[in-house]
Amino acid sequence: MELSISGLSKSYGAINALNDINITFEPGITALLGPNGSGKSTLMNILSGNLRGYTGSIQYRTDKNDIFHSAFDKRYFTVIGYMPQYPGMYSNFNVEQYLRYISVIKGVGDGLRGKEKNTLISIEIENALFSVDLFKDRQKTISELSGGMKQRLALAQACIGNPEIIILDEPTAGMDPEQRINIRNYISELAMNKTIVLATHIVSDIENIANRVLILKSGVIITDDTPNGIINGIQNKVWQITSDIDNLKYYSDNFKISNLIKTPGSENVILRVVSEKKPNEKAVRVHPNLEDYYLYVFDNKAQSSSFS
Repeated sequence: MELSISGLSKSYGAINALNDINITFEPGITALLGPNGSGKSTLMNILSGNLRGYTGSIQYRTDKNDIFHSAFDKRYFTVIGYMPQYPGMYSNFNVEQYLRYISVIKGVGDGLRGKEKNTLISIEIENALFSVDLFKDRQKTISELSGGMKQRLALAQACIGNPEIIILDEPTAGMDPEQRINIRNYISELAMNKTIVLATHIVSDIENIANRVLILKSGVIITDDTPNGIINGIQNKVWQITSDIDNLKYYSDNFKISNLIKTPGSENVILRVVSEKKPNEKAVRVHPNLEDYYLYVFDNKAQSSSFS
């Protein structure tokens, strides 16, 4: 299985949302990171077939070496599942009814009749609901669900029909920490035999599960590497320092601060600083993480310091 993008560009008037994107996705999890306006959502909408008017091509090669052209071949849409960032759902449907509706749209059980088809659909729905911890809520109407529950339902519908490619846009938005961990684990399990493309603003969600991270900036891929490969690129550029409250503004104005913790029982704060140079003579180097790299790439604060 291989999903390939070649020479993909998309403009909105004079604005280039994507500029000559070339990517080959293979089984596993590829994470897309980037700020608002980076082209991330445009790319997700094109991959899912919800946006046309682009140049370039998208092809999917099956295990049998068949090639689907996404813009021209309906077969492409039988192998993808899509979870949008803001899923639209019929609020008067209950959870089970909604997934049954999605199953019919996706053609689950096509070729079967009557009881056999209904049984297959019921099994698909039950498995999906257990996977996202919504089985006990299957009779609730969508209007009764919390934001996090709607997100989990959106993930469940993306997985209906056992698609080979799953496209997830902000899959853990609105979830509490326990739910996020459970969903991350579920996505990891799915990735064992599927191609998953995951866009998120929550860097910690993908640091330990992504096989590959693509970072978009102004419609261009500026980083394409494994999480460890990316982190290794800023070794010796992340520091921990202790500052009193009076000096906090100085560090905030002159350095990239990725974390700040108030020291209990004192007027000091512990700062995690991303800097080419040593922020002060007592600064201690610490091991970087993906959030540090993201800040390194997208924050443009000055890096002034007299220490080396």
